[in-house]
Amino acid sequence: GPRNTADVVIAVFNGTKDMHANDAILFQEQLGVVVSPALLGANEDWRIEDLARLPRLGTRTRTNAWSMWLLLSDQAAMRLKPTRQFEHYTFVIEAVLSGLGSTVVPLHLVADDIKAGRLLAPFGFRPSSYCYAARSARATNRRARAFCVWLQRECAGDRAAFASSAHGSR
Repeated sequence: GPRNTADVVIAVFNGTKDMHANDAILFQEQLGVVVSPALLGANEDWRIEDLARLPRLGTRTRTNAWSMWLLLSDQAAMRLKPTRQFEHYTFVIEAVLSGLGSTVVPLHLVADDIKAGRLLAPFGFRPSSYCYAARSARATNRRARAFCVWLQRECAGDRAAFASSAHGSR
């Protein structure tokens, strides 16, 4: 097959069992429901049950997002499923920004929209089993290792900045 010529690869792991000792963990994925402020309205007391009244959008690249989030929220019995599917998260997020419904999305894809007030996460975010890590092709490559360490610091700074904002504490 084709030889991987990348010095560093960012990979997503379900848990840490398939990770290598040299992999630099960047962050654990956080999943949450997001909606447009216009769709959510002035109601501050949203309950998870209220999601049944909204269009629920999903992506074909992550068909288990709703069921995973419900499980993480101790609401697996609700069995909410997407009422409309999109090809990729980019399209789903644009649809939610336009007020077409709600979706379950990883925080790192919408953190800027939440900080800017373009999206709301009425139930906050919950850690999923997915872990993002940087893998250096050769452990002896000093530049690649330095890059992985820098990536870790950047991700930690982003998480800290978001957590300290009013948006990350819901």
